[in-house]
Amino acid sequence: TLEEHLRGTIEERNAYLQGMLQESPLDFAEIFDRACAYRERLRPHVIDTSIYLNRILGQGKRVLFEGAQGTMLDVDHG
Repeated sequence: TLEEHLRGTIEERNAYLQGMLQESPLDFAEIFDRACAYRERLRPHVIDTSIYLNRILGQGKRVLFEGAQGTMLDVDHG
């Protein structure tokens, strides 16, 4: 779950922040609450894309796919 993954990540980062950088730790509750607020804001925009795309394609509409999600693909660095 988000809470489990986030808790583990924050514990790992806090060990680095405090141990190596002598910085203040991150506040799990604050970050988790913010993430939950984003979840609610984004929820209306999340759909099953396979169903959506099949419906659109079934209507004879065109779909453009972008296939360059990766590293080292831009003109300056790859």
